[in-house]
Amino acid sequence: MKIKYIFLGLLCTMMTMSCTDYLDVSPDSGLTEEEIFSSYGNTVKYFNTVYSGDKTNLDPKAYNLDIVSSFALESTNCPRVFGFNQTTDFYDVGKIEAALNYFKKGTWGGNSWFTSRYGDSSSNNFRPIFKGMFNVIRTCNYVLMNIDNIEDANSQHDIEDIRGQAYFIRAYAHFVLGTIWGPFPYITDIMTPENYDRSRLSAVDYFKEIANDCDKARETFEAAGLMRRDPGPGQAGHLQDANQDKPTGVAALALKSRALLYRASPLSNPENNQQLWVEAADAAAEALEVAKQYQYDLLPWENYYNNFYGVKYTNEHLWAWTLSGVKLNAWAVKIILGSTMTGQQNSYGECPTQSLVDMYDTKWGDVLVTEADRIATAAKGHYDEADPYSNRDPRFYGNIFFNQADLTWSAVNAGEQKNKFNCYYTMVDGKQVFSTFAMGYAGLIGDTKTGYLGRKRTGDWHFGRKTPVPPMTDVLFRLVELYLNYAEAANEAYGPRGKSPRGTMTALEALNVVRERVSLELKLSESDPTVANTDAFRERIQKERSIEFDQENNHRYFDIRRWKIAPEVMSAPIYGMMIEQIDNDVNKPYKERFRHTRYKLPESSQSIWKDEMYFWPFDKNDYFKYEIFDTSLNPYW
Repeated sequence: MKIKYIFLGLLCTMMTMSCTDYLDVSPDSGLTEEEIFSSYGNTVKYFNTVYSGDKTNLDPKAYNLDIVSSFALESTNCPRVFGFNQTTDFYDVGKIEAALNYFKKGTWGGNSWFTSRYGDSSSNNFRPIFKGMFNVIRTCNYVLMNIDNIEDANSQHDIEDIRGQAYFIRAYAHFVLGTIWGPFPYITDIMTPENYDRSRLSAVDYFKEIANDCDKARETFEAAGLMRRDPGPGQAGHLQDANQDKPTGVAALALKSRALLYRASPLSNPENNQQLWVEAADAAAEALEVAKQYQYDLLPWENYYNNFYGVKYTNEHLWAWTLSGVKLNAWAVKIILGSTMTGQQNSYGECPTQSLVDMYDTKWGDVLVTEADRIATAAKGHYDEADPYSNRDPRFYGNIFFNQADLTWSAVNAGEQKNKFNCYYTMVDGKQVFSTFAMGYAGLIGDTKTGYLGRKRTGDWHFGRKTPVPPMTDVLFRLVELYLNYAEAANEAYGPRGKSPRGTMTALEALNVVRERVSLELKLSESDPTVANTDAFRERIQKERSIEFDQENNHRYFDIRRWKIAPEVMSAPIYGMMIEQIDNDVNKPYKERFRHTRYKLPESSQSIWKDEMYFWPFDKNDYFKYEIFDTSLNPYW
């Protein structure tokens, strides 16, 4: 007898309790279903639990069952810290936690961390993604089924706003589930004990259903005049709408673009059906066209990092959520930063690897990924292995802290240079003496074993332990993604110099928009060998996404899976850079002061790959017999 895994076991009590039981306690105790959905105010209170589930009393142990549970920053903001970045080839972690002990080793093992992300909500700090997404879908479905019963709304506009949000949030929750656990039945009704055993959709059909909900959201938002919520640039109230954090019609098109890109990618489309790439290119082209129509734009390079910290919203954000009021010792901060923030005993730190650093081109666009690349580029006079951080893509300097990078921080150890990222060792009496940021080499928690720390999400405000902590932004969608989605899909459908009938650019031109925003020197010419054909340009696009989305919204984690390159990149050795100071005369050129050696990280930081790691398994308590739902995508690690 075949044993099936079940995606609903944990949810039985939640999904099968009566509507009245749930609504009686949310939003106001004692209200009936009719009283909830006849009142606009009560409907809004009920629906808004999709954004703030900790205000829901679904059961005595239920907290944080909301869409925010899936956001990159907030999913780290709990005691069982974890970042998707840590589980890729691009990052090591300063403290060995679930990412290294379990995830990179391909072991699920019933670890409590995984349980907390699946369904454990026994603490108000935990954020169970699986349980949260199903709760969100259920709430959206109740609202969509009952919203036309509202009797006292001020206008139809208000009703359509909630309807549009419900379509969008349902689609987004399904997208989260589908990318982490694989495609599910597309749930648009209320599940009961009689109807929860359903067939799993194919990935192609599942992502298409998500796109269909995005179309409904876009149409609804457009009818309500909510393609964007705030006035455009230069107008009073720009980026200041009270609901700026809520989705819009343009955000719906962005989610559709992402869903159809994933649908066309090798993980979902192993036969490489070209029509799926055509549809993905069309969706990205339409999203770009409409976003520009509503005056969204790429920020100029000098304001680029406003997208990530210090500013809540920018005109490049299509949908963003800000982690505000965070403390210096918050879990979300610890997971990003090293010991300079919180003390070594509590620090984690996501540490870029040499694999990531090598992804950054020279400032002229030369590739440095392989040793052969670096030799060829050095022959052109554009790269020096003895001075590896000079003349790089400007994003390198904004995204990565590297040895002797400038920062605002003067409290240094004896012999170290002030306002510099000191990450090296010096030989003293035959022993290695490590500088401040290289202490991770000595086996201490915090700092870095790789030679680098991330900079993109915080800048250097934390080095002086400055308070208050500036806003940290989860960029859920920004305009630049639409250019990269289009470049990828158009390349696969039409080649580097082809374009979608819906589009105004070739794939190469779209990629160059992204690169020219950073620097005109990064523009790729028609004769560049990396744009010679679809295969070559595919690698260039993948590398561009790696840089543009470095440290952002878990893109790398999901990209290597949908491209099906995870077996290759996750099985390769992971390296860092060991740097020795050979002369402490700060007046000498950098290359005369330091010696650089690529070194393989400790075995505890290496990863393996097993194909079951494409998707997460379900909680082991939910593994029991089912007749219809196919669980072959989710074997227990």
